[in-house]
Amino acid sequence: MYRGYMMLMLALTASHASSLSVSVQRHTDWWQESVHYLNGYCDLPIDKTYNVGQVSVSLVLDTPSDSIQVWKLDVSSVNSDGTQYNMHNKYYMHQGVERVDFIIKYTGSNIPTGLCVTNLPSAGTTTTTTPSTTTTTTTPSTTTTTTAPPTTAPASTTTSSTGNDVYQVPVVKVEEPWGGGSSWTFKAKCTFEISQTWPPETLPVDLLFNQETSNIQIWKMNVLGDLNGMLYELTNRYWVSPGTFEFSFIVSYTGTQSNYPAGSCVSDISPGTTQSTSSTTTTTTAAPQTTTTTTTTPSPSTTTTTGSGTSSTPSSTGHNYPLVLEKSILFYEAQQSGALPSNHRLDWRGDSALGDSGVNGEDLTGGWYDAGDGVKFNLPMATSVINLALGLYQWKDSYAAANQLENMYNSIKWPLDYFLKCWRNDSQKYYAQVGNGDIDHAYWGRPEDMTMSRPAYYLDSTKTGSDVTGATAAALTAGSMAFLSKDPSYSSRLLESAESLYVFAKARQGTYNADISDGAKFYSSSEYRDELCVSAALLYKATQKPGYLSDAISVYNSYSPSRWAYDWDDKSVLCDVLLYDITKETKYKTATEGFVSSYMPGGSVTYTPCGLAWRLEWGSLRYSANAAFIALLAADVGIGNAAAYKEWAMSQIHYMLGDNANDFSYVVGYGSSYPLKPHHRGSSCGPLNEVCNWNNFNSPDPNPQILQGALVGGPDQNDYYVDARDNYRTNEVACDYNAGFQSAVAGLLHFHINNSLPAAPTPKC
Repeated sequence: MYRGYMMLMLALTASHASSLSVSVQRHTDWWQESVHYLNGYCDLPIDKTYNVGQVSVSLVLDTPSDSIQVWKLDVSSVNSDGTQYNMHNKYYMHQGVERVDFIIKYTGSNIPTGLCVTNLPSAGTTTTTTPSTTTTTTTPSTTTTTTAPPTTAPASTTTSSTGNDVYQVPVVKVEEPWGGGSSWTFKAKCTFEISQTWPPETLPVDLLFNQETSNIQIWKMNVLGDLNGMLYELTNRYWVSPGTFEFSFIVSYTGTQSNYPAGSCVSDISPGTTQSTSSTTTTTTAAPQTTTTTTTTPSPSTTTTTGSGTSSTPSSTGHNYPLVLEKSILFYEAQQSGALPSNHRLDWRGDSALGDSGVNGEDLTGGWYDAGDGVKFNLPMATSVINLALGLYQWKDSYAAANQLENMYNSIKWPLDYFLKCWRNDSQKYYAQVGNGDIDHAYWGRPEDMTMSRPAYYLDSTKTGSDVTGATAAALTAGSMAFLSKDPSYSSRLLESAESLYVFAKARQGTYNADISDGAKFYSSSEYRDELCVSAALLYKATQKPGYLSDAISVYNSYSPSRWAYDWDDKSVLCDVLLYDITKETKYKTATEGFVSSYMPGGSVTYTPCGLAWRLEWGSLRYSANAAFIALLAADVGIGNAAAYKEWAMSQIHYMLGDNANDFSYVVGYGSSYPLKPHHRGSSCGPLNEVCNWNNFNSPDPNPQILQGALVGGPDQNDYYVDARDNYRTNEVACDYNAGFQSAVAGLLHFHINNSLPAAPTPKC
């Protein structure tokens, strides 16, 4: 035994006398010549929810090591010989057993053993067990699992031994390698027998080769990371059902045609009743196949490896909220107009509408396309940003827990930057729309190929439109609040623009219907005082200037809204919530409770047989999602029966995620069955170099591009839904559909990680 090991252990156990220590467990170890690797783990019993950085773990080994790759933890320090790694949690940790996986590189002949010494309270035993399901909400998958060398690898080059509970299958060649010289590519597959259902992003597989590879292309799986092209950490992209699960991949390598890589796929899942390497393919998802392409470029950090940041939520929630947040943010990337940023993640999108400009040549590029079309309508876009920014402001911890905080900031900054371009305080001109609705709707194709006229519509001192200007002022203010801790300078810039735009909106009261009739043809505004109320209330929250609160109360008292819905047109109930949060006056609470009660069972809103609160056919899901968002906001500020509001909101969001008679998710890319033909121009097109036109619209085939995260319009009042591209009422997508929905999911995750979310309700169907 390494002589310093006992001294280290004595010192650590003395300093953590009442804390928890667990033994290092071994998945596998393997070596190539003098380089050795151990894939191990520690199972940590977590007694409650811990914030980022609150859990410390010291990995103490009895053998010196060279380096570590670790998931879920950040390495803060390491001693000189690699026998002690001091780490802390990089994500939230929640009650249950949290598995911490790592790969140790070492050069000695003895396989390292050791302990994970933590600051967690002692559970009375250090026996570690592997649960059938994990309870983490913030990691790339439920576990980061084992590595093993290829079963067909030549004994002279790679040798391995495996630990307990390892399910290993060989890589099977599907096609002969193709290429020439020393550069070759081949296709292979791995086949597992699965004994249980695995939701997306929860089935861990390590793909290991006996030589370096590159440019992996893989179906059905997401690549979370790789180690020099020899080890790929994978997780399932779609639901996997019990039975034969097979996934294929293509990799490149250097060598000869006959000397192609051999390898294994390894997981610590429980195998099915039989293990098979049959070539029979069983499709486990209704989704069309897509390809993930990665390269073997290592991560900038050689000591830590992280995946996409998605995870599975505890079974008590019933659905993977972090994954839903990630996918919804991706939907907004699909809607981006203008010169795309370097961090854009969709390879089927490119720069578009680079000529968008005002009447005097003002730059109006950027922003979001409204729905399945290419117009930029500011009224619904501003409403979307209000809902998203408030969700981020109110429940920032949800995005942090889902490892999506940076993506979320990037997401809402895109339209906020556009709004800064739309409002020209120096010339007192506000641009409310870019693109003509009729001209745009006569075109079917990708936005990158648009050549039609895209006029800009504006308001000035001669026109009214305090609905769209008030909404934009509110969006800028909500954005300022959300960015205050992230980027104070940018937050101040947003607030300055919001305040001057609010003055403009207040001075020119009225709807924009008459002065921007093209916008009103598609988004006719019924009222403007709701937007003025929301913008004034938010400005008060952001600045604490009494005049804004006086304005909000005055405009609130000047009209009597129906509160029929909360949507892009009617924001009255949001003003109720904001004013109650500010003043705690009963009348605002009563109005909010009346709205939420109207959507809950027994209220005035119709219900489908399977439990969806169904207000209107056109975009039916948007209304129940928005009402769920309001209910969760209300619960968070002390309005109504919080437990009942949360449970009802869960029932609506879960219906959309698949808790319905058909087990059908209305969110594209989430679940095992979801819309394949959403009414969306860009995703209906093939690769960027292919022609796309009305033939694509009329095609019976699924959209070539998966519009990840998009919430479609939804079913009729009998739960009936047809996945048809030509039905824009039920199958179109829109920025405002996703906004309230995404923030409702963020609210549910917030309450879950703070241990105040009720158990998931039982679906009605």
